[in-house]
Amino acid sequence: MSKFLPAVLRGGVGIVQLREKNLDDDIRRKTAELMISICRDYGVPFIMNDSPELALELALMASMLDKMTSVLSIVANSLDQTQSLVFQHMLKVNSHRH
Repeated sequence: MSKFLPAVLRGGVGIVQLREKNLDDDIRRKTAELMISICRDYGVPFIMNDSPELALELALMASMLDKMTSVLSIVANSLDQTQSLVFQHMLKVNSHRH
């Protein structure tokens, strides 16, 4: 799946659906997590069929990951700005010494 799905997405598939109602929930969960990650990288929607409970669990997990990613992005941006300000201040201090 880790090679097949990116290949079909590069080929132009616009939506991905997992329909494996006969698989064990743990296997479906792991497969869906992998597929969600790949679909997210390609900006393609993912549909989980045949298990509303698992779909809800995966949606909540994805939502939490999106929120964590947003928070980490804000923190990184803030750190970049702080580092930039510190660097600019150091340049000013050093230029006044010489």
